[in-house]
Amino acid sequence: MGYLALSVMATTLIFVVFRLIGTYQVQTFQAIVVNYFVCIALGLVFLPAETYSQIAAMPPLFYQIGLAVGSLFVVNFWFMGRATQVFGVAPATILARISLVIPAFFSVIAFGEAFNWLKGMGIIAALLAIVLTLYEPGLMTNIRKRSQLIAYLFPLGAFLCTGLIDSLFKVAEVNFLATIPNLLFLIALFSVAGLGGVLFIVFRYAQGHVRLDRRALPFGAMLGIVNFFGIYFLLLALSASDLGGSVLFPVNSVSIVALSTLISYIGFRESLNRYNLAGFSMAIAAILFITLA
Repeated sequence: MGYLALSVMATTLIFVVFRLIGTYQVQTFQAIVVNYFVCIALGLVFLPAETYSQIAAMPPLFYQIGLAVGSLFVVNFWFMGRATQVFGVAPATILARISLVIPAFFSVIAFGEAFNWLKGMGIIAALLAIVLTLYEPGLMTNIRKRSQLIAYLFPLGAFLCTGLIDSLFKVAEVNFLATIPNLLFLIALFSVAGLGGVLFIVFRYAQGHVRLDRRALPFGAMLGIVNFFGIYFLLLALSASDLGGSVLFPVNSVSIVALSTLISYIGFRESLNRYNLAGFSMAIAAILFITLA
């Protein structure tokens, strides 16, 4: 369980770093791009050398999914960053974790997996968690304002992007992840995300719409370290533990939600109203229902 605990702590710190990036007004997108290159460097350090040759032998689907997920990585991290900065650590984390309802539903449609009452309850609980987690007094009044409506799109965008990424991971798992190291696939995704991010920054810089922020380097490095090790330690936990993914994944998700909520309250003095607390409970229920199904 040591690897799992390390994964939970590292993944939770992603949202904490995003909160700090917002506090110090660092260019979020530039920090995200730096993060991916740090992930690539760490991935190459921990990847066994003999697996490098497998990249050239991969089927076209490997590169197609890599391009799609790598691009979504950049967009999703931006949504996560903005959601954390606007709504706080706890709501952003909760929405990111309950996004597993999307790949669960996708698996039923695309791969014919069984749909039972537990999955149905999980989906309902997740939808309720979304509404309750983002609820605050005057919600409908704020949504009617264009500026406030855009703010609510950040967490919803993170929810949808995370779910879509996980669904594509399911496609990858079915087609080729049984024969290649997961870390090799992640390096490919980070490479696409990093390259796409650099091209976008260069394009915006040439247009004069963005300035380079040197502070993005240290904050991006911190983000990359916790991002990589959150994934890496989870992979180690899956391989080292006798517990299957059906147990580890819900424990991982619930622990991240609980720890992030605790940190948001103690470390950042973020307050949760009774509706948000109910959303917290519904999120944990959704994670357990979907995974146990």
